[in-house]
Formats: sequence, C-alpha cells, structure tokens
Amino acid sequence: MEIRQFVQDPFAGDYAFGEATAEPAESTSQTRIHLTRGELIGNVKTLNQGSTFEVSTPAGAAGIRGTTFRVVFRPTGDGGAFFTVTTIEGNVLVSTLEGTLANAPLAVGDQQEIEILVEVDDETGEVTILTPAAELTTTTASPETVAQVTAVVQEAAEEVAIIVLQAVTPSAPPAPDEGQGSGDSGEEEGQGEQQQPQQDNTPTPQTQNDTLSPTAG
Repeated sequence: MEIRQFVQDPFAGDYAFGEATAEPAESTSQTRIHLTRGELIGNVKTLNQGSTFEVSTPAGAAGIRGTTFRVVFRPTGDGGAFFTVTTIEGNVLVSTLEGTLANAPLAVGDQQEIEILVEVDDETGEVTILTPAAELTTTTASPETVAQVTAVVQEAAEEVAIIVLQAVTPSAPPAPDEGQGSGDSGEEEGQGEQQQPQQDNTPTPQTQNDTLSPTAG
C-alpha cells in the first residue's frame, strides 16, 4: 500500500476520534491511497465540501465521501486478479481504468459490493477488464463479509478512541544561540563535532497532516 497524498488544512479546535462523526469543521483534506495488492478495510468520517478520499488499485479506484468500506485487489496467480469494493454504510463511487465504469462510476451503497475480474500482463503490468459491461453491477454483500468488515473497523476504533489531535497555532522561530552564527562554531580547541542549533520541530498549520479516520488493512 502506498500513501500518495495526505493533506489536512488547519482546524480551529481539538479533534477527538472517539467522538467524531465528520472531519474537523471548516477544514478540507485530500487523501490518495494506492493498494498494490491485498485488502484494505477502513472507516472515513463524513468529509467536508472540497475534501477527497480515494483508494486506487491497478484495476480501478474507489471514491469515498464518508463510509465504512473494504477494497480488495488480489492476483489469482494465473495472470488474473479480482477487484472488489464493499460498502457497509455510506456510498462509494467505483470506477475502472477502462471500459464502462471508466467514465461513469458506479455507486456502491449500504451493504452492497461489486466484483470485477481483470487480466494482468506479467511483462507490462497492463490491466484488462474481463467482466462484461452488462455484469458490472452491485450485489448484496454476504452476512459473513459484513460481519468481518464491521469487526475490523470496531477493533480499529477502540485503538484510536483516546487519540485527540490538538489544533496548532503558529509560533515565532527561536532566536539563534549566541556564538552559533555563521563562521563561529563556539567550540574550544580540541573539541569534536560542531554543535548545531536545536531545531524547532513543532508542527505548524501550513505543514500539519492529520489522520481523517481510523483505518485497518
């Protein structure tokens, strides 16, 4: 799995995962995750207008607005693979790299899923959609799948329930220590490495990256 983008705008108040049902007020975010292979289960809080959360795979992508979901891209070992998206609650828009869903994403709603068979070229990595266009439709997720995804999300939620992200305000940079200006190391003869000024690692709103939701893969 690759985190290709993860950006959260500054927010005014502290953000408690255990109490949150939506991302911080008046804050937008952009998240792009690429699932090379395997399975990703997660819960994304309801996103604000202007925010995006996308999980892509070699076959297609799932656009999430705020939901509990599962995305699977699993090679079969014989040159094929299957791409599956399951929605436990909420709505996910599924698209493919080619074919019918490339230009017209399909909505996968509460306790629904879609499975798409693909072929992967071993030399080029090119993916071809095998499932006929007429069969690209949602079905009802099995009770076993719903129970599995729900259990994983609940376990993750318990782990992060006590985490609170604190809002950060800009702070003035620290004044340089006397004797550490350019060309003056402040070292005595015979000492080892030059001492460097201590860096201020306090995050500022301009660079702060905050988790949107608990996820488990």
